Amino acid sequence: MGANLPSYLWFTIYSVTEPMTTLPLPLYLGPQLPRWQPRTAADVQAAIDNGTLTERHWLDVKLTLGGSSHNKEIACDLASYANDGGALIYGVSEDKASQTLSLAPIDLAGQAERIDEIARSRCDPPLYVACHPLPIDPNDRSRGLLLVEIPPSPASPHMVDGRYYGRGDTTRRKLTDPEVARLHAVRTMRQLSAEQLIEQEIARDPVPPQLRKLSHIYVVARPLATPPDLLAEAIENRALGDMVRGLNHKLGTPASPHWGYLESEEPRAAGWGFRSYRMFGGRPES
Repeated sequence: MGANLPSYLWFTIYSVTEPMTTLPLPLYLGPQLPRWQPRTAADVQAAIDNGTLTERHWLDVKLTLGGSSHNKEIACDLASYANDGGALIYGVSEDKASQTLSLAPIDLAGQAERIDEIARSRCDPPLYVACHPLPIDPNDRSRGLLLVEIPPSPASPHMVDGRYYGRGDTTRRKLTDPEVARLHAVRTMRQLSAEQLIEQEIARDPVPPQLRKLSHIYVVARPLATPPDLLAEAIENRALGDMVRGLNHKLGTPASPHWGYLESEEPRAAGWGFRSYRMFGGRPES
């Protein structure tokens, strides 16, 4: 293989547009809190009892869906979560005076279909959501709670009747022009193809072409959205490096180069970099 023609392994990761399971994904509730995966109405009640279930940037509770006149409000709520991801739970009553929550089951028939129709027809571009009915009685699925999961959308921001919405600390708000412009810029960046991302990584290879005598593997993964504290602890205590090097023991060494070659690591503006060459005085050395 020519020294100036490094080969590369090209991974393409596609976002899932249809649910792969009927169970909700573990929900992010904020820093220092474990992810929450409610599977039953009893799980929601337990979260109320232990104080986990409170209105947050990523989570809100509603008493009912209301009639058809509330469809726009529902669309605005859904669109506001599409930027960072989040969830809505219908069938929970909030006492403003005492700041307490309690279960208030709703009729579930047709509600998931209604939410899906609103997300696809009232949000522009159409928004994907996943609805999870949580019956109060396992033997009677007609009444209970409705958990609506809104994953971070690669097409955000989503417009409703000419306006864009986002989430504040605990409430919905209209986005400003600069915020809308920033989100549109992020959307444009997401449209970069996998090939372009790989080409960018090849261009930043610290090893000069004349020293590339072995095959090079380039792997790039870019999330649609991330919690603000994602991997912060792993980066701070250098556990991320141990995790990456641990891949060598799981994957083995069927080919060269392999994960075991990653001897050097460095912080980067957009994350953490690992390479098989150590850098001394700005020059790569094996």
